[in-house]
Amino acid sequence: MIRTLNFTGRRRIPREAARITLRPDVGGAVAFDVELSLDGLELPPTAKVFIEAAFKSAFRRFDCGTVGEFAPPENRRLDGLPQPLLAHFRVKVVEPAAAGPGLLLAVADHIAPAGLKGRAQQRVALFRVSYESEMKEEIWRLDYDDAGPILELQQMTGMKEIARREDFMALVYPEVMRQILHRVLFVEKIDDPQADPNSWQARWLRFGAQQAGEASPALDAGVVSPEHEDWIGEAAAGFSRRQKLVSKFKRRFGGGEAESL
Repeated sequence: MIRTLNFTGRRRIPREAARITLRPDVGGAVAFDVELSLDGLELPPTAKVFIEAAFKSAFRRFDCGTVGEFAPPENRRLDGLPQPLLAHFRVKVVEPAAAGPGLLLAVADHIAPAGLKGRAQQRVALFRVSYESEMKEEIWRLDYDDAGPILELQQMTGMKEIARREDFMALVYPEVMRQILHRVLFVEKIDDPQADPNSWQARWLRFGAQQAGEASPALDAGVVSPEHEDWIGEAAAGFSRRQKLVSKFKRRFGGGEAESL
C-alpha cells in the first residue's frame, strides 16, 4: 500500500544528526546501525520515526518507534536493494493522523552511510561507483538516483583495479565530469550552489568552479547557452590538468616526454 504524507511545514533535520553505519550480517547480507539525535527540533514525542534506505527506484522503510522512544527494529538488513553498499538513507518524522495523510514534521535526505565495517568503502566524494552492473556493449555509463550520479562499470574480473589506473582515469573521468555538469545545468536547470548547498547538484557546481577557476555562468530564465558549454569544458580541462592526466597517460604509453618527478 502506498502511503501519502502531508509535507506542509516540515522541518529539516541536519544530516549530521543521523550517523548510519553499514555492517555485514548473516548469510552475506548487509545491515545498518543508526545513531540519531533529534534534540532541539521540538518534535512531539509521539511522532513516528522512519528510516528509509534507497538505491535508484528500490527502497526499504524501517519503523524506528517514536521521537520519545527511538527503537530501530532488530532486523535492519537491506534485503531487496540490488546494491546495498551504494544505498543512501532518509530520516522521516511523521505525526500520525486518525484519518487522512500523516503530517511529515521533519526530514533528512540523502544521508550517506559511513561505510561497511571491515571492508573498503566503495564511495568517492562526488559520485558513487558500481562494480556490479551488467552492460552488454559498454564499459562504463552514468546513472542517477535521488542522491546523485552513479558511475556504473562493466562487471568483469579486475575492474576495480582497472578503474584505479591512471590511463582509465585519463580516458573516462573528464568525460564523466562533462556529463554530470551538463545534466546539472541543461537538465536540472540549476546554477546556484547556495540555493540548496547540500544537494549533489550544488556540490558539483562548486567542484566545477574549483576546476574551471570561476563559477558557472548564471542561467537566464533557465536557458543554457554556449557559455555554459565552454565553462563545462574548462572545468573538465582544469580537472585533467590538476590531476596531470595527460602527462601520466603519455608516460605510461610512451607517447611523449615523461613527467618530471
